[in-house]
Amino acid sequence: MGSRAGYEYRYGFAAAYGGVLPLKTFGWRKKLFFEIRTNFILRKRISKEEEVIIGSERFDMILGDDFEDPTYLILWIKPRLKSYWIIPSDEIDLLLSGAFDFAKQCSSNDNDNLVIPAVVNLEICTVQIEGESIDDAFDRAISGECLEPIFLMLNFSGRNDEINKLVPSELQRFLNTRLDKVRVEDLDEGLSLMNECSICLRSPIVGSRISVLPNCGHAFHSHCIVRWFILSNLCPLCSCPGHYFPVSQDFPYLSSY
Repeated sequence: MGSRAGYEYRYGFAAAYGGVLPLKTFGWRKKLFFEIRTNFILRKRISKEEEVIIGSERFDMILGDDFEDPTYLILWIKPRLKSYWIIPSDEIDLLLSGAFDFAKQCSSNDNDNLVIPAVVNLEICTVQIEGESIDDAFDRAISGECLEPIFLMLNFSGRNDEINKLVPSELQRFLNTRLDKVRVEDLDEGLSLMNECSICLRSPIVGSRISVLPNCGHAFHSHCIVRWFILSNLCPLCSCPGHYFPVSQDFPYLSSY
């Protein structure tokens, strides 16, 4: 377990046979299948503390059993865990190294299965602070809605493949790696970038990521403008081009992700 003012996180490992496994086992070589199961939780401060799940997400990857260290696992998974922003970078490395060691141990004890399913059960908890209203706690809560869409990630199980294919690959690369995203570490810093996101009509908070469009200088929450740019290449405020890649013509899932 770890914590940051107003937030906590917890994690553990499990070997979960019978769950979602890769659509392809890539031949007859033994594989380690890692699935990250994240629950986003709000802990209310009432007469008796109550935890409410306000969202969840799952994503995964697969490695050969012959991998000797977790370098590739960290390279692939760490960016998403960093987007939760309350887990320090070195702790993410320890978490994923622990998951790798757990999977290797399970593999050494299992001679019957070609795919070893190692699950990381992760809880990202927003804690209502004394004197804070529940509405304000919800406003700063970490959940999938305040992150870039999980469907933009490739999952080796095939999860989200049909949704992922609706976004042109060039646009995916731009949204994932080339669109600038600034983490707000100080509220005055966030307000200097924007007073309010014109897409969601919310002000920045500590932990928000903000994208300033290079051509016009307008700023938005990164998760808001990423969703906008899936359907349009124009700034929602001034219609100046924000990117020059093909956009999705039909994306029925956007409102629910």
